[in-house]
Amino acid sequence: MKESSGGSLPEGEPGGSRGCLVIVIMAAAVLVAASLGFVIWVGISARDETSMGYQILNVVRGKASAEDLVTRIIIRRLAEKAHVPPSETAKLEREIGTISGDLPYLSEGEKHKLAMLIRESMTDGRLTDAEIAQVKEYSYRSARDKDAKP
Repeated sequence: MKESSGGSLPEGEPGGSRGCLVIVIMAAAVLVAASLGFVIWVGISARDETSMGYQILNVVRGKASAEDLVTRIIIRRLAEKAHVPPSETAKLEREIGTISGDLPYLSEGEKHKLAMLIRESMTDGRLTDAEIAQVKEYSYRSARDKDAKP
């Protein structure tokens, strides 16, 4: 085999370790850019308590549970599918903050009933203050004794 004049690789062979180094540098640059973008997004959205960035930051800080975050994501998705106006969804999300303290005291059946109550209140594409109050009252009434049910 003939060697090229500039290196130790035979002609027609790929770039060897130089090619791997370029790939590693490109992958690192993409990872840094994605991480920086995520940090900027969380920083910007952390000012609005109903934003997903704010919720993620609360979970990372230990101020909220992962269950609370998942609950908020599900509620937001249900509201989007039902075409509930964002202002009404935001009202419910603010109430979820107080309701989330009750969630550990609800049985799985009560959690299911609460979820169905929330879903039913959104079916008409609106969330009235009375419906939000009903959701809050159900969670409070079910968890009032602060004794976890089976």
